[in-house]
Amino acid sequence: MNYVHDPMHKLPPEIVSRVFTFCMLATWENRRPHDPLFNPVPRATIPPLLFGAVCQRWREIAWSTPQLWTKLNIYLDPSICGWQTKVAQEWLARSGSLHLSIHLRPRHQLDLSYHTNLFAPLMRLLSEHSPRWKHLDVDLPHSFMAHLRGDLHGIPVLHTMFIDDRYGSRLGGRGGGSLHFGQEASSLVSVKIYSYHFRSIGIGWQHVTTVHLSDLSIGECLELFQVASSLRECDISLATQAGGTELSTPHHIISYGLEKLAIDFMNTADGSALMNNITLPCLQSLSYSDSAVDPLPSFLSRSSSKLTHLHLSDSGASEVMLIQLLNSTPFLQSLDLYHSDLENRLLDHLVSTVLSTIDHEGNKHGFLPHLAELCLGSGNYSLDTFPMIFAPGQPLPNQGTRPWKKMEISFLVDPEEEYLGQDLLNKLLEIVDRGIELLLFNTETDNDLIKVSQRYYESLDNEDGEEDDDDGSNVEDKNTSEEEYPEGEEDQ
Repeated sequence: MNYVHDPMHKLPPEIVSRVFTFCMLATWENRRPHDPLFNPVPRATIPPLLFGAVCQRWREIAWSTPQLWTKLNIYLDPSICGWQTKVAQEWLARSGSLHLSIHLRPRHQLDLSYHTNLFAPLMRLLSEHSPRWKHLDVDLPHSFMAHLRGDLHGIPVLHTMFIDDRYGSRLGGRGGGSLHFGQEASSLVSVKIYSYHFRSIGIGWQHVTTVHLSDLSIGECLELFQVASSLRECDISLATQAGGTELSTPHHIISYGLEKLAIDFMNTADGSALMNNITLPCLQSLSYSDSAVDPLPSFLSRSSSKLTHLHLSDSGASEVMLIQLLNSTPFLQSLDLYHSDLENRLLDHLVSTVLSTIDHEGNKHGFLPHLAELCLGSGNYSLDTFPMIFAPGQPLPNQGTRPWKKMEISFLVDPEEEYLGQDLLNKLLEIVDRGIELLLFNTETDNDLIKVSQRYYESLDNEDGEEDDDDGSNVEDKNTSEEEYPEGEEDQ
């Protein structure tokens, strides 16, 4: 850029540096959700490298502004490994002593498992700066993690950690890798690690509040609840494992802070072996994917938590058993039931219990008195009594109704028979007019039955209107003809 025509030349370097920093922040915050690796090496067409390509003064300012170099994102490519290591070294030097966000991925989803030694210098270089890591996001083979680790000081400022080996997972699940970051992790609050054994993860769990882990054994899960004393949110998948990884005599664990739990039981993992050995008094949200819900009533009763959100999938329980389970969740506000063999018993029960009683302290009593949202997966439902769930009319002073906001139900309906009856449609539209979101989907066509039915009856009305117009025009033509040709004059 011409020195004379550079408007930035009139500003002091400190101001230019601030402008560059704000540009970086805006670009990072507005990045595309599906492209989290902002400014990946070796791309040199976006900040901060782009600043240095404008002119010497911009380059001098950018190179001496550490805030521009705190995010290092590398798509590892064996063909330019040496160059990437050199660029990373310069990048880290320019970041000064500031905290770092490290993102590592294979370029073009290459299999890098045969190039571990080639990238070992780069991994060791990054490890030297582990005391400055604040965010770590790595999707690389297990063998790489032997070279990417914390130093003697651990990872004192690391806040979030994401570790995966998606290529290895596609080849057959967890490998034998291990992670070593040291026990000093006083700032670590969010951990998402996939395709690693829990006991091979060497970090301090004391301050972690959010955990996503895959393929744990029952024993490993109980151990997690025991060591992660600050846990608030947990999303895990459990699987039966060979090799004696289960605890021989599992201890009962009470996790006092856990509020949100999502469990997916894979293979033949025994849900009761876990649920019978944990108590979660603060649990508010439970997502449970297993064919057996038998251990849930006693678990919920023992925990005495005010569960407000429940998601059940792959359940083989009968509707009678589900209703019994739901009787133990009086504070439930949102209920999702998917991949379950449901018919109409639950909906009928919602009709028969549409009114709840209110005590002198204002507390509601009844079957799911606080339920506001219900989602039901594909089932064989009848809608004859469906509108009665929403309790039209004014209840008595000591009675209450559910505070409905949304109901979503999926049906398997013949596309040629997916039109609702006119009377039923009118009742459903009255419910929609009350501000309740109703979504009735045909899983065969993914059509919303209410909208399809509305269009169907509107088309019938339009056809009737056109027929009426045609009839009217014929009469008008006849009258006109009679006026123009009075009787007896046509033949003259």
